[in-house]
Amino acid sequence: MFRLILRQMARYRWALLLLAVIWTVAGVWFYRNRYSMVSYISALTTDFPEPGTQESSHAYFQFVEPALQDIAEAGVRLDLMKRACPVQSKRPFFSVELARNHWLEKMRHWNVAPAEEAPNIVDPAGYWQQNRQIVLDALQKLIQATYYAYEISGEDRGVPGKEMILLPSLIDEYSSALCMPLLGRLSWGDYIQFQERRAYRNLQQEAGDSEDYLLPAEKDLLTLGSLRNSRNYQEALAQYMGGGPPSPFSPEGCNNGSLVCLAPRE
Repeated sequence: MFRLILRQMARYRWALLLLAVIWTVAGVWFYRNRYSMVSYISALTTDFPEPGTQESSHAYFQFVEPALQDIAEAGVRLDLMKRACPVQSKRPFFSVELARNHWLEKMRHWNVAPAEEAPNIVDPAGYWQQNRQIVLDALQKLIQATYYAYEISGEDRGVPGKEMILLPSLIDEYSSALCMPLLGRLSWGDYIQFQERRAYRNLQQEAGDSEDYLLPAEKDLLTLGSLRNSRNYQEALAQYMGGGPPSPFSPEGCNNGSLVCLAPRE
């Protein structure tokens, strides 16, 4: 039986060798592109907006509003939770002051009661531990909302005239309360990418067939040029680079596409 199998394999050795080569090449290709394949399949099975577009109402009512309600109903103070996060000391490592971080010093500025009421001092670490799960759940909802939108206007929420909600700002606030400020920074970076994709999409629609004759560098310049006076774009750039927007700063004078206008912190 074994000899018969070997005889048949020898008979079709070239076909088997070709099949082995094909399987090897295909296996290497699939391994190198496994993440792209998963992303592609995920895109086929989900109903997310096209790049550069938003479904703001869906994002708000399905994710943002429940997240905000959970925090409001629980009465969680995000600013107090942020104070419980360890602060990177600017003192020299050999400073004797580092050994005097007594728990009473931490609690000195922790007053959760209004000024007119009796003080209600809580332990920072205990307050953070008590509320971190509900804030984490709310943060996950906000991150899910960014699959559909980054900007939510008052009209999208059914209250015309209300101020626009920037999801990166909320994510920054919630992630800082959980001592994970990097998540907020990354969210601002994603918002930058969204605005650039939206501007590029608008460029394609306005240029029409003439867009095919533009060089890639020209497309990038036109895209950035359309964003040079955008306050949201400038704020996102500043936040992504590690700090708030410079003050005083007015984008009205920025009309030359210079780096100081596109990236104020630079």
